[in-house]
Amino acid sequence: MASDFPLYHLSKASSIADKDRPLLILLHGYGSHEQDLFSFASELDDRYTILSLRAPHDLGFGGYAWFNIDFTPEGIKVYDQSEIQSSLALIKEFIQQAKVAYGVGKEKVILAGFSQGAILSYLIGLSDPASIDGILAMSGFIPQNSLAEISTKEELKQLAICITHGTEDPVIPIEQARESKAYLEEQELTFDYHEYPMAHGISPECLMQIRQWTKKQLTNN
Repeated sequence: MASDFPLYHLSKASSIADKDRPLLILLHGYGSHEQDLFSFASELDDRYTILSLRAPHDLGFGGYAWFNIDFTPEGIKVYDQSEIQSSLALIKEFIQQAKVAYGVGKEKVILAGFSQGAILSYLIGLSDPASIDGILAMSGFIPQNSLAEISTKEELKQLAICITHGTEDPVIPIEQARESKAYLEEQELTFDYHEYPMAHGISPECLMQIRQWTKKQLTNN
């Protein structure tokens, strides 16, 4: 890992030897770390260069956050807007540097986030779809009050989106995922949406869908 990157990260090299490798960037959830999602990197298509980022805010005891939040009985409703914008800027800067450093050219760039990481993946993709090709949003939601602007429907058409969520999620209730689904439908976007009988996590069935969807993106050039 190059020391001049704006965020610490782990990397798994692509099996593709030449340039223009597809890139999959992983954003962990609140209180977690870069090793979390990276633990299933070996399960994904080996053509991807996989980078797992560490969030910038140290919560102690090995946990990190992209922004501070408040939990309510209805789910996560209050969050630090300035920290959201700061983390978005760091991730966007990281993406641009990673494209050069890891040999990514015209091929796919997928942003895959879990929980808090899914929130940021949504915000980047919906406001700046030219910077990435796809969003994998796991157990997250679209915070519409943090979405200062959304790109035009025409600009968003090229953005591939896959959503996974647990019907028994006690952290981000399934209703918030369904609200995000309805919002995307209002934008007339095409996307994959999957609910699973799981809590706030990734079940074996969910992981199978993630494998299938990320592999499919490599055939949709």
